[in-house]
Amino acid sequence: MKNLKIILALSAAWLSMTAHAVEFNQVQTDKSNIAFAYQQMGVKMDGRFRKFAAQLAFDPAKPANAKASFDVELASIDTGGSESDQEVAGKPWFNTKVFPSARFVSSSVKALGGNRYEVAGKLSIKGQTQDVVIPATFSAQGNSAVFDGTFTIRRGDYAIGAPETYVLDGTHTFPRFSYSHFGYSTQLSKFDKTTGKVVFDKAAKTGSVDIVIDTKSVNTGFPTFNDHIQGEDFLDTAKFPTATFKSTKVTFDGDKPATVEGNLTLKGVTKPVTLTLTSFQAMPHPMMKKDAIGANAWTVVKRSEFNAGKYAPYVGDEVRIDIAIEAIKE
Repeated sequence: MKNLKIILALSAAWLSMTAHAVEFNQVQTDKSNIAFAYQQMGVKMDGRFRKFAAQLAFDPAKPANAKASFDVELASIDTGGSESDQEVAGKPWFNTKVFPSARFVSSSVKALGGNRYEVAGKLSIKGQTQDVVIPATFSAQGNSAVFDGTFTIRRGDYAIGAPETYVLDGTHTFPRFSYSHFGYSTQLSKFDKTTGKVVFDKAAKTGSVDIVIDTKSVNTGFPTFNDHIQGEDFLDTAKFPTATFKSTKVTFDGDKPATVEGNLTLKGVTKPVTLTLTSFQAMPHPMMKKDAIGANAWTVVKRSEFNAGKYAPYVGDEVRIDIAIEAIKE
């Protein structure tokens, strides 16, 4: 969801009238509505704000002199579910504790003919102010009138549900690899030094992963074998001290990432791989008091495709890579 459609239906009554003019300047909030609509994974969603205030001064005979403004209590959002309401009121979305309201103030009103108008002004949400233009219609009904308008904003312009960047926690991030040793056993080894970043956008269901592995930090459990596996026939760490993974696509299952497609570069060879997640969690870290994410994922590669296939197939060519990741929000 990148765009948010705002739907306005304001009912107003006139309080002042002369022989030549009628000015509508009392907004009837009990008969008005401020709603929104968006698409999430191709599904149309909608909701409304239960509390808002609006001011209006509009003379149909002199639209250029019109003034309009409205203030919305963002915590009054109604998405149709209490859990969703709490989520969008939170920091990544509207952050209502810091930014309790949104405000629109008109700067000009242009008549287009046929009771159609163009209302220009500034909309402020989460401390961000942008110019907007609201196409609106005016319909008089006795001593009252209805103003209908719909406009679309880009949530990124207001940092609504903006992507968040997390830095890998090297003390809790470990790539591990396993392979068959002559069919006798499955050998397990790991890398002790890993750095990188994860970008996570829960609202838009997008993200990215960028990981750098220090291949000299390989840990087989035996110093002699550590040196052996760093040799030219395998990791060749003298020439290629790092391995990297850069994502190209993240797919979601519900509100959690399920797979991460990307490119693995090892010994100067780059191949596409897909990481399958077996777990994912995003929540405040109880000790660090910062937002954090964690995941476990796996994939299988053939070491021969990375010029590291010596002794295959006796020592298994297929290598399973498992990675445990924890990352802290910047």
